[in-house]
Amino acid sequence: MPTLDERAREAAYRDVECILASDPGAVAFRHQRACLLGLLGRREEAHAAFIELLSLDPKNFGVLNDFGMFLFAGGLRKASAVALQEAVKWHPDDAVGRTNLGSLFLTDGNVDAARAEFERAVELDPANPKAREGLSLVLRRLGDENGARREHPVVVRKKSTIAPFAYDGPPIKVLLVESVIGGNIYARQFLDDPAFEVRQVFLEFLPDGVPLPEHDVLWNAVGDAERCGNVLEVAPLIFARSSAPVLCRPEIVGKTRRVDIASRLAGIKGVRTPRTASVTRDELRAAAGLQFPLLLRSPGFHTGEHFVRVERAEELSGAASSLPGAVLTAMEFVDTRSADGNFRKYRAITVAEELFPLHLAVSPQWKVHYFSADMIDNAAHREEDAAFLRDFEGTLGSGALEALRAIVKELKLDYGGIDFSIDADGKVVVFEANATMIVPEPEEGERWAYRLPPVQSIHDAVRRMVVLSARRAGDVRPDLRR
Repeated sequence: MPTLDERAREAAYRDVECILASDPGAVAFRHQRACLLGLLGRREEAHAAFIELLSLDPKNFGVLNDFGMFLFAGGLRKASAVALQEAVKWHPDDAVGRTNLGSLFLTDGNVDAARAEFERAVELDPANPKAREGLSLVLRRLGDENGARREHPVVVRKKSTIAPFAYDGPPIKVLLVESVIGGNIYARQFLDDPAFEVRQVFLEFLPDGVPLPEHDVLWNAVGDAERCGNVLEVAPLIFARSSAPVLCRPEIVGKTRRVDIASRLAGIKGVRTPRTASVTRDELRAAAGLQFPLLLRSPGFHTGEHFVRVERAEELSGAASSLPGAVLTAMEFVDTRSADGNFRKYRAITVAEELFPLHLAVSPQWKVHYFSADMIDNAAHREEDAAFLRDFEGTLGSGALEALRAIVKELKLDYGGIDFSIDADGKVVVFEANATMIVPEPEEGERWAYRLPPVQSIHDAVRRMVVLSARRAGDVRPDLRR
């Protein structure tokens, strides 16, 4: 019977295979497939998968580096050295490749070659802890104890505009659990603070019989229900080994696929969800029963990738053929244009069932994203954004805010986000709601200064949630001053 970590790897492999069925040419996921085959012990298949990837792109750093580490794990030192040397040859300024090659040299006893690689890696990335640790080991072997102590890695925190969390007490130990196939919640940004000691681990590398790393709080960061559905089903079995509180429980995150969200929120007063269905290509005739225009997308992709609008029924077949995947998501197109002809998409973040406005994007295009919307050069649109952040309820209206709060209660997410618009009847039109919503730190400069306080509020709320979760568990007695 497979162990739980083996089941997690099998689940990740099935999720990647589903994505590749949608997009067979996706190099990143073919790369992940090769790595997972290695983790599953299917070494011949993994070797063949790596070779096939290198035949397509012999200079790909990630593939060369991971192939080298795969060969090293199998005891093939000389072959591993060839792959890692190729990675360094084509990418001489990548500190990771230099560090891994230095580690191989050190393992083989070639101290001088190892020192050269580690020194170059430190020059390229002075904060790289693995490179500094390797150089420290080399210097110790050479008898230079002072140099070894000098090169011992230290924690270097990146400069941030986010203020530190006002907290007195011992650091909260957070176990941040991610998946090797991605689709993870970008939770690390909130925890980059002296109030927390964070250990990031992969679900697929938590073996049976071995205690989980010490922690006060476990945060499930596997957040994409469409990409990681199989992984999310296995996660609760692994988390059962922890007695600590679990944030973003996988059972709850797993119910946030677009199809699920459309169904779950449809009956809430003041909410409108586009009719949504998962359809095979053979079932597209049923999708044609939806009112046109409609939207088609391949599940598991974001930022508008593999996402099209179909104007007429006769265009449906051609549009579908441009999208990868045996199963597509068909959605009703809800026209939310305002009187000025622009589309407006709002994002609100929910933390412990509390709502926080994050941004308003204004664009003449139906496919709206904040990074591509008309915000940078349009002062009027930025002022709209600022007004939304200053006065959440005043901008949306009390009815819309009440509807959003009802959505939050239905979602039950410890952390998540809602992308929505407001239709002509004042209803909240929900585009998506899930745990993977990012909270980007505002760029420096006066233009974006108005965005910093709302982002700071979200960071503080997340940090407060983590600390209070630990306190309720009885492991620590924090003193919150904010």
